[in-house]
Order: sequence, then C-alpha cells, then structure tokens
Amino acid sequence: KRIDEYGGIFEKRIKFPLEVVEEVRNKIGEKTLLYRLGSDDLDPEGTQIKHSKKFAKRLAEAGVDIIDVSGGICGSRPEKLEGEQGYFIPQASEIRKSVDIPVIGVGGIKSPEFANKVVENGSVDLVAVGRAQLADPEWAVKALRKLKN
Repeated sequence: KRIDEYGGIFEKRIKFPLEVVEEVRNKIGEKTLLYRLGSDDLDPEGTQIKHSKKFAKRLAEAGVDIIDVSGGICGSRPEKLEGEQGYFIPQASEIRKSVDIPVIGVGGIKSPEFANKVVENGSVDLVAVGRAQLADPEWAVKALRKLKN
C-alpha cells in the first residue's frame, strides 16, 4: 500500500531488502550471507510464490549465498498448514528450481526420516529444524543415530 520509492510495483517492493543485502555484503565481505525469505503470505493479495521466485533470483544476483525459505505474514505456524510436516518445503522447492544457490526448507519438521527424504529427493538442499530441537536438545544426535541404522 506504500506509494513511495519502496512501494507499489514489484521492483519497488524489493528495492529496500536488496539495498540491505548490498550493504551487508559490503560489510561482511566474503563471509556467508543467508537470507530468510518470507515466500508466501497465503493470501491472494499478499506475496505469492511467483513473486518470491523472481525475488530469490535477484537475491542470488545480489550476493546472497543461501536462501532460507519460510512463510510470509501468515506466520511461522499457519493454521491451515499446521500438522503437516515440512509445510514450507513446496515453496522452498519452487525457489530451488529458480536459483543456483543452496535453499533451506522449514516448517514443523519433526522426523529425521522426513528431513532426510526432502534433501535426498532434491526438494531442498538443507532443512532447518527448530521447535523439535527446542523440545529435545538431543534431536540432532538422535536423528543421526536413527538415520545411520
């Protein structure tokens, strides 16, 4: 709804985050730059995956090394997706097809088998597991053991 240089058409809406990426890249030099992308607001009037795919390309061109794909203003635990493991993996997979940098998928991942599957089948390059690790600080160690068996 903005009408200044940062609002309205797509190019204007991505201007500010790209300026931030440029400034951060200048400050950190060759260190790894990860960008958390709110890929889909789950609202027809908000950000949609088609926008995020174009934005992801621009982020990669601007020097971002890894894109961590989550939701948008729908929040980190959208009600309509709650209970579905890896609920932002489809968006991350779409973005992965659009860029040549690693993409992280997220969204209520609890099972090591699920996490391993989405990496092995090429949906994403990496997964982020948050709440499961908060609930069990040994989650990663247990996951590694489970997957080795």
